[in-house]
This record gives sequence, structure tokens and C-alpha cells, in this order.
Amino acid sequence: HAEALAAADQADATKPGTATVDLIRAASLNATDRPADALAAVDRYEREVGPEGPSCLQRGEALLALARPADAAAAFRAGLDDSPQSADNLWGLFRAAGPASAPEVRDRLAAMRDPATALRAIGNLSLKRRRTDLLAAAVDLADGLDPGPAAAMGVATEYFRAELHIVRHEWPQAVAVFERHADRLATDPFSRASFPTEYGVSLMMAGRVLDGYRHQPDKAAAFAQGADRLAAAGDAATLDALIALHAADDGAGQDAARAKYRAVAADLRRRAAQAGPATTPAAKQAAVPAAKPAANRLTAPGTGGQVRRGVPPPPLLPPGTGRRGEAPEGEGERLRVNVGPVCRVPQLGVIRSRSIAPATPGHRLGSSPNTVEPGVVPRQGSDVVA
Repeated sequence: HAEALAAADQADATKPGTATVDLIRAASLNATDRPADALAAVDRYEREVGPEGPSCLQRGEALLALARPADAAAAFRAGLDDSPQSADNLWGLFRAAGPASAPEVRDRLAAMRDPATALRAIGNLSLKRRRTDLLAAAVDLADGLDPGPAAAMGVATEYFRAELHIVRHEWPQAVAVFERHADRLATDPFSRASFPTEYGVSLMMAGRVLDGYRHQPDKAAAFAQGADRLAAAGDAATLDALIALHAADDGAGQDAARAKYRAVAADLRRRAAQAGPATTPAAKQAAVPAAKPAANRLTAPGTGGQVRRGVPPPPLLPPGTGRRGEAPEGEGERLRVNVGPVCRVPQLGVIRSRSIAPATPGHRLGSSPNTVEPGVVPRQGSDVVA
């Protein structure tokens, strides 16, 4: 761009007032981050020629750099009115007006002779500038294309969809898109160059390190990336497998790198041995104590705390006999009730007491709050054991 500016200055000195020189100068000034000077050059051009698609594009870019998005959007719209096929002005409008401009962008796309190519350009530029919001809107635009343009768009829509997941660090979703369309992505001219690397990196980041290594063409970079991830995760076994894979692919070219990670794997195994078997995931799971039986169930003796379905309860204390909390000798076992203020027990009913004797349905126990209502179940949180 410095050379272009020097050539424009030389042309202007040779033949002053040439409008085209000002347009070239505006583009170079925008590219070198001098938007105010670019805007002045566009003004000079349009005074001579009038607004055109290329000059509106440079005006819009300068206004965007000057933080005037509304004015920039107006300039890009004027450029599209003059040059309806201009994907650059459409991309500028998309940036200036944001995702909210998607309906307008869709209408202008529909009026283009080749909307698929224009949308691919928008997607590529959104991806290059890491504009996640615009990339998501571009995917939505592609999904809304008519069947003809959608077919022409081809696999680019799915490529942008996968890349959107990558930008968001949604690695399993990216892998799923890549795997659904792997055959087309690997052969389509639009995606075949970048697909292997993008797919391999996504596999690694999703936890499938060996698969990710196999798919990446740059084995040295893939090995370093995968080995670092496995070392950080403490996975010595998979790290050994990755070292073996790399050795088979590389021969003796990177012996030093493999030796480094062999030492890392050995250190991981040494630490695991010193810490004991309980540091492995399986051992940690086995070390978790078994859950205790629920405390709010009526349990039968000798069942390990489990309810014996279909087994009748112990005999109940006839009215007026025995001590509170006991059954007659030989006719049942002591029934301990440890409950809150109110407990509902099958066949016993509502009991308002801390330690009481069983009763027949409908029998009043002791004094007045100990009443019985048959056929109700225990309240959550009660503790009734036999």
C-alpha cells in the first residue's frame, strides 16, 4: 500500500486532478489505517465523478473506521444501489448494520446473479475477522436460501456451521458437522484445503487425541498439540500410544520430541504409583461408599434395611395391655418410632409422639394428640424402623 500511495502521488504530480488517482489513494489510505485522509480522497473523487459502487465502498470503510456505523451503512447501501452485484458493499452493510440487517441482506442477495458466491464471501470475511455474530447470521442466511442458490452454495454452509462451533469452542458439535459431511468437505474446492486440519484439531479438542492426530496433515504440529493435552490430563497410556503413532509416521526425524514426552509419560506413571491405585478414575469410583438405605421406610427385621413386601407386620399391642413401646411377649418385637410432630404410617395412621406403642386402626393412644388415622403413608423425613 505504501507503493500504491507513492504511485498515486507520482501520477498526481504528472497529471493533477485525475479522479481515479484519488480513488486509488482512498483505498490505500483505508488499508493503512488513515480513514480521515481516505474520506477526504473519496470526497475529491465524488466531486469529479459522483458516487459509484467503488467510491461508496471506500467511503463506508472510512466511516466504519471512524466509528460512524450509521453513516457507513448508508454509504454501503448507496454502493449496492449503484452496483447490485457488489459482494464487498454487501459485506460492508452487514458489518455496519449488524445481524439486524439480515432481512435486507437476504433481499439483496436474492437480487444477485450469484448469491451463493456472495454469501461465501460474506462467510469467509466473517470467519477471517472472527465476527461470530456475523458468521452465525451468515449461516442463518444460507439456511434460508432458495433451493437453487442453496444447492450452489454447496457444502460451504456446513463448513461455516462447523467453523462457527469452533469459534465458540463447541468442539463435539464441530466434530459432528465435519463427520456428517466429511466426504464432501474433503473433496469440495471450497473446503478441501483446510478441512483435514480443522477436523483434526476439533477431534483433539473434543478429547479424541489419537483420531485428531491421524487426520491432521502436519504431523509434527499435531503430535506436539496432542502430547501437551495428554500430559496436562495425566493420561500416560494414550500418550504412549501417540508417541508410537508418531514414531511410525516420522521415523527418526523427531526423536528428541518423542524422548521428551516418553519422559513425561514415565513421570506420570511414577506419580500414579506413588499416589496409589485410588488415584485412578475406576478406583475413585469404587472407593465411594454405598448409599445407606432410605431412613423413611418401614423395614422388617433381618432384611438388611429393606422393606419386605407382602410380609405382614408384627402383632399389635391390644388396647390396655403391656408397657408403652412394647408388644406382649412372644407376639411381636419392639417397634421404635422416631418421628417428627406428625408421622403417617401404613396400617398405623397418624402418630403424634416420639416413642409409642403400635395401635389398632382407630384406637386412641394415651392422651389427646396421639390420634390414629388408618391407611396413610409416612411423611418424607420420618424415621421408622423395626
